[in-house]
Amino acid sequence: MFAYCGNNPTNKTDSSGRKWFYTVEGSETIEVSRPDEGTVEYKTIINYSAFAPNPYLLCPDPVIHGTVELLYTVDSRGVIILDTQQNSGGYLGDDAITEALASEMLNVAIRQVPGALSGRTPSGLAFEIRCHYKTSTLIPLSALKIADMGGLTGPGYDYNARGFENIWQFPSVFGEMFVERVWKKIVKAFSN
Repeated sequence: MFAYCGNNPTNKTDSSGRKWFYTVEGSETIEVSRPDEGTVEYKTIINYSAFAPNPYLLCPDPVIHGTVELLYTVDSRGVIILDTQQNSGGYLGDDAITEALASEMLNVAIRQVPGALSGRTPSGLAFEIRCHYKTSTLIPLSALKIADMGGLTGPGYDYNARGFENIWQFPSVFGEMFVERVWKKIVKAFSN
């Protein structure tokens, strides 16, 4: 009954009738280039269908089918680097699109660097992508638009990864991070 909102009408409502709801129909990843020793650039292609449910129309909801292509790199430590402001058209704010992208990213990073991204999940990576995308849209600092996603341990350790993997820790981890790193960048950006 509530398929248009992932069976979650409480948290995924759209009273304006302007939000598109995406469904991923398939995805694939291809290697694009090897810019540096140990670094590989990938392109993930995601096929989707989207519709905007509108209870006021007397005809079926409009449905479109499309494709989004997203570029990112995986370095020699297995760290994924994604520019969230590339020509994403807002797709990186969507749960279904980012979940599909994160799943593809995790697979290629682990294939490229065994043991990389230890402790990371597609859901945690997708949450990190959406956070970077939405934050960099609100606060136009170049440091915020780049999502560099590493593991909880091992090669490519990423100290803030646990905040994205364990949502209940998110406020304390990012409170510390904001004071420690982001605030310094904001002060530096505005003092120049």
